Amino acid sequence: CRSHPEFGMLCRNQGLMGGPPVAPPPAASYGGWGGAAAASSYAEPSAEVPSVHFIALASESKITAAGLAAEAPAIPYTKAQKEYFSGAHNMLCEFVDPSEEVTFEDDPDGVLFPEVSAACTAAGAEENGICVATHAGLGAWAVGLGPGHEGRMRAAKLAMTLVLCQNQGKLEEFGTNNPEFGLVLANAGLIENPRKKRRKGGGQW
Repeated sequence: CRSHPEFGMLCRNQGLMGGPPVAPPPAASYGGWGGAAAASSYAEPSAEVPSVHFIALASESKITAAGLAAEAPAIPYTKAQKEYFSGAHNMLCEFVDPSEEVTFEDDPDGVLFPEVSAACTAAGAEENGICVATHAGLGAWAVGLGPGHEGRMRAAKLAMTLVLCQNQGKLEEFGTNNPEFGLVLANAGLIENPRKKRRKGGGQW
């Protein structure tokens, strides 16, 4: 978190690290995990929207050995929130071809990536099976959690979409064009709640 101060700030504000909450920096200087709109406020997360756990590997891993960062988002899948994951594949396809460019490694028992499972629980996620998605060419990885293979895959695709949106500065754009995804991003403090933006503009929703 020292090399990624914004990531550390998010961890502290969500109670994942010691120390008091840290006020977001001015929008103009806000980078890394988040966007300009995220600097406006940190709303209390909603239990009705899928949570995003910002994890950091604390031990050696083949992920970091491959040159990828130690930090990544992890999103748990639940059937009660399935509508938030329905567009994950199509959104990811706007960046890459998931079947050709992204490697999905399903690890239901935490045997392949015990350090990732440990990082997820350390970040506040419930113990669960994981699916690790990696894109070596873009230096990106993300994690999906869930009791079933299909759910983990959908969550991993959604988490990877988040990474690629962040890396290409498209969090606001995708959050606006994909309302459910926008709520996930807002719930994580990465963008302003799109519903609040529509209220400010005087539109109906």
